[in-house]
Amino acid sequence: IFFGFKEKNFFTPYNLILIARNVCILLLASVGMTLAVLVSQIDLSIGSVMSLTAVVLGVTVGRGLPIVLCILIALMVGVVIGSINGYMIAKLHFDYWITTFATMSVGAGLALVVSGGNTIPIKSALIEWLGNGRILGVYAMIWITAILIVLMIFVLKRTRLGYNIYSIGGSENVARVSGINVVKNRFAVYVISGLFASVAGVLIAGMTTSASPIVGTEYSFNAI
Repeated sequence: IFFGFKEKNFFTPYNLILIARNVCILLLASVGMTLAVLVSQIDLSIGSVMSLTAVVLGVTVGRGLPIVLCILIALMVGVVIGSINGYMIAKLHFDYWITTFATMSVGAGLALVVSGGNTIPIKSALIEWLGNGRILGVYAMIWITAILIVLMIFVLKRTRLGYNIYSIGGSENVARVSGINVVKNRFAVYVISGLFASVAGVLIAGMTTSASPIVGTEYSFNAI
């Protein structure tokens, strides 16, 4: 409100669209983090997943693989790391702080190793469009973010998975006695969290048309 009165261009549609675009990455990372928080845990690996996803995308595009395949491979980074987190935490009962801190460190290290510590340029019309293209005058990534957020609101409010997530966060013991598969649902939470982090990694790579091995460094705690 202050800057709206201070600067006449602050509330213009163009500026508001730019602000919305700039918060899309954090919003997507926060959606995945929200699921972890709802089951009374945390996923510290989100930032590293974003960095590693961007780097994998940059490397695969540079190798000349089909763009759609490159995106799918990049998204699998989040699924794999999320599965590791979920298995260790839900199945083996490892502490979630230690587990996700470990995968955060491993992911950050892999991003640096795979990229050689350098930012990788990404030359792809489709990936650049994901980050900078527009639909009806609004950035495509804003549409993508809005659709995914609405989808997750529906999942949390209208599906059994959402009900189970809230139940586990309320009381794990009560949820287990009620017949809810705590291991299965908690595993799903970390997979979804990793997947959303990878989507954010793809979009930030498209927005900057490059893959930096440290691009997601600050997002884990900001997402919390």
